[in-house]
Amino acid sequence: MSSFLDRIRQPVYISPSGKSYNLQFDDVERSGSKKASVHELPQQNYAMVKDLGNNAKKYPMTVYFTGKNYDQDADDFEAALSETGKGTLKHPRYGDIEVLPLTWVQTEKFVDGLGRADFKIDFIHAPSSAKYPLTAVATSSAISAQVSKAVNASALSQAAAFVTGAAADIARLKANIQAAVGAVTGAFAQVMAISEEIQSEVNATISFIEDNIDALVQAPAELFASLNRLAALPANIVTGITSKVTCYKEMIENIVDQTVESYAQASTCVQNLLGYFGGVAVASTIGGSSGSENTSGGLKSRSDAVYAAELLDEMTQTVTAYLAAVESQITDYQADPETVAALVDAVSIARASLLARSYDLKIERKIKLTSDRTPIDLCYELYGDISQIEDFISQNQLAGDDIILIPSGREVV
Repeated sequence: MSSFLDRIRQPVYISPSGKSYNLQFDDVERSGSKKASVHELPQQNYAMVKDLGNNAKKYPMTVYFTGKNYDQDADDFEAALSETGKGTLKHPRYGDIEVLPLTWVQTEKFVDGLGRADFKIDFIHAPSSAKYPLTAVATSSAISAQVSKAVNASALSQAAAFVTGAAADIARLKANIQAAVGAVTGAFAQVMAISEEIQSEVNATISFIEDNIDALVQAPAELFASLNRLAALPANIVTGITSKVTCYKEMIENIVDQTVESYAQASTCVQNLLGYFGGVAVASTIGGSSGSENTSGGLKSRSDAVYAAELLDEMTQTVTAYLAAVESQITDYQADPETVAALVDAVSIARASLLARSYDLKIERKIKLTSDRTPIDLCYELYGDISQIEDFISQNQLAGDDIILIPSGREVV
């Protein structure tokens, strides 16, 4: 009778060009998660849960080469990981998997452990059957239309049911609006500095809301329209996608931290939140450098794109959890389920688009320094010249003394 040991096999990586590499290993690992929309309805003991599919599985592995020619084998393997396109990992436990190597770290020791090269690699499942939007332009246009329709429909329905209560309710409502509007300048300061035109529009919208706050709480349709406009403006700034997504995440977290105690407060906070949630979907499809045609959207590497995609997933969970909490706290309040589903779908499409773009981006290579190095000397060794020294300093967040001398043991990208 066979045992699990008989089913363990030699791991093999086949590069996009067809080269095959036998790998040595000690441990295996895989991870996965669910995308789900969870709604806790008032007066019910059970949640309404919608399965939105699975997130991509990851197969991190630490593999190594040994022997008298280990150095040549390791260099050849590193070059294979750098090839454009998806490879195949014949996993020792989990079968043949189409994968994309996102990042890796190569380590060699020359005292204890001599004659061995270790690779710590992050593989992500990238099946050919996955369907992605055909073009970035089509994706951006479709997402923008879907988001605009959803947030506008939500604004109309929420405004129709909007009723303020006593003076204390109105005071808290205005405080929430002013806090959210006041946070925009700080949250988006980095990206708005790039576009004077959009920054001017944002400032004008903020001033309009702040100057007319008393009238707006009595005219919820106009209030929600202004909040929607404010949430949408930063998405159109042409700059790095990751920077914009990070700013939207900060704004969403700011709104989620607000306390709501009435139906009107819940309506306003939720509508504002949905505006920024939709805005981040649009923002993740518009990016690059001002005045250029950067189809990568300002994304510098595969891990940069994956990081942005993971932020979108994190925001989806934050928003759905907040909606569930508000609906369970405020009697009779429920966010429009069609709006929420449409925005979750838009963010999901944007996330898939980011992962699709990652195939055409550079792969990060990480090394650990074995001696003190100057950035100029190291940049010349890695790239063959020093033309990328500014990007190298920025990518590794070098500051202070590190700009003069990077210490031994530091990991650099």
